[in-house]
Amino acid sequence: MFENWDPEMTNKQTIDCALKRALRNLGPLLPDLDCHAILGLLRRSRRAVVSSLALALPVSGATLIPDGISGGSLTSTAVSHAAYSYVDLIGRLTNLEQLAQLPAPGETSAEWTSRDRTSTYDSATGQYLNWGANNDGGGFIRTQPDGGIVMAEMAGPGCVWRIWAGLPQQTGNVKIFLDGSTNPAVDLPFVNYFNGTPPFIYPSLGYAACKGFNSYVPIPYNVSCKVVAYNNGSYFHFNYSTFPTGVTVPTFATNLTASEQGALSNADDFFLNHLGSDPAGVRSGEVTTTNSYTITPGQSLTALNFTGQGAVTAFKVRVNGMTGISDQWMALRALTVSMSWDGETNSSVWAPLGDFFGAACGYTPYTALPMGMLRNGWMYCYWYMPFASQARIAIGNDGSVTRNVEVVITRAPLTNPIRSLARFHAKWNRGVYVTNNGRSPDYRFLGASGQGRFVGLALHIYQTADVAPGPWWGEGDEKFFVDGEKIPSWFGTGSEDYFGFSWGTPGYFSKAYHTQAVAPPGTLMAPGNRALNRFQITDNVPFQASFDGCIEKWFYTNDTITTYGTMPYWYLASGGSDPYSALPLSSRTNYYVPPPAHN
Repeated sequence: MFENWDPEMTNKQTIDCALKRALRNLGPLLPDLDCHAILGLLRRSRRAVVSSLALALPVSGATLIPDGISGGSLTSTAVSHAAYSYVDLIGRLTNLEQLAQLPAPGETSAEWTSRDRTSTYDSATGQYLNWGANNDGGGFIRTQPDGGIVMAEMAGPGCVWRIWAGLPQQTGNVKIFLDGSTNPAVDLPFVNYFNGTPPFIYPSLGYAACKGFNSYVPIPYNVSCKVVAYNNGSYFHFNYSTFPTGVTVPTFATNLTASEQGALSNADDFFLNHLGSDPAGVRSGEVTTTNSYTITPGQSLTALNFTGQGAVTAFKVRVNGMTGISDQWMALRALTVSMSWDGETNSSVWAPLGDFFGAACGYTPYTALPMGMLRNGWMYCYWYMPFASQARIAIGNDGSVTRNVEVVITRAPLTNPIRSLARFHAKWNRGVYVTNNGRSPDYRFLGASGQGRFVGLALHIYQTADVAPGPWWGEGDEKFFVDGEKIPSWFGTGSEDYFGFSWGTPGYFSKAYHTQAVAPPGTLMAPGNRALNRFQITDNVPFQASFDGCIEKWFYTNDTITTYGTMPYWYLASGGSDPYSALPLSSRTNYYVPPPAHN
């Protein structure tokens, strides 16, 4: 994030000269450009400096051309020429296949939040200082002369995919300034971003879930984005992607065209009425197999062993004959799924069956975009899972009871070259404490090496006792360290905020991208089991070399109060690695007590 750039790494005078030349070039094309404001923004962004140097310095074949309200765009034989329309970006809301694409150089994502800024890293000593700081409602970038606080500020081309807030009703207007304009593209009371006020009128894209306010209406920008709040009293997240240099996108405007409104309405309709079905529909050349298996204790059966190239596009399982709540808990932890691609010996997927499908606590129906559990007993998965030469899926039974399992698998021909695609990964683990260099209370749920994308997390939390008056597990911030960075580009404000709700509010909700399937009744301090998930589809986290995914675990470095089971989902280039392997049944059942019935 921009606040972590070390300006000593680059000659300031050279950068300023290049930036000023770039802005002079843009001036005739963008008459309302606030050059002083955008110059300040660009000075704070190493990535924007590189983009500006490209604008200011000669590039073979480069031409600066007007692009309507989006301002200028650079075209060059040396950079990408991709141009995404707003309808294209809306399409990403339901496009699961895109997640398998290897990230391009320069493609990143990050978040601005109200986190406590007193958590820092000392580069001289290599130590993290005040790393568990918890005043997470008061953080922002700076205060403007007019009293507005800058919540978020980023260089383009990019897109804000998710806005989350706790207590937005306690904040005044939030203004979003795009592409250097001094006129805000959006100027609304913060709560109106979530309650059906135009243009945020789509109920599955803007809503409250257990007191957490979420908006998934994309807000793209070409050059810059600045978000300013007045009389702020809210916790907040702004999750965004930055596209590679040379990509162009439209500047968001509230007067949406008919086609843009139609695309948003289609996504909204799918989320409201069609979750549980494949958003891609029927693919050309797809083949579906349906089988029923009786799996005895200790047995593992191969449900798919296909030689050739393609992608698994649907994987569905129903376990018949479970006799009650306790049996559901045991069956879905004792049964396992493993998937391997291209003859690998260390499976890319291994998990207890219920955890793989996104809900750890027995069988609790919910419907999300990539996976869910239906009321008729079918669990579904629509992650796009490509392979080059071989795909193998196995179902194992580590329990003491024979199980009858129905399995449906759909595979289809590839629509993109296999060399451009990563492999799907998902591995259940118990997580590890990260205590070196002052990093407590970080708790790592995923460490992966190679190129890929992080796309989601399901979390099982067991709390042994009422912890009133606190603290409690929800204080733990998500921290995603990408490609070896020292300060994580994703740094949140609390675990329940990451999962899209707020104030630890108990209760059931199921949305396209996140779910609270199980929570104990009472207050946020109450003991018991919780099952949560969040799927990062548009706001996935691309990485080129490594991903270190952590969530702060309160209470710190022991399991006496809370214990976790973690289920991360990610894509990884062929040849990438992770440290995870299958765990015995005893390690999957020894950290919680299942309830006698659903709470």
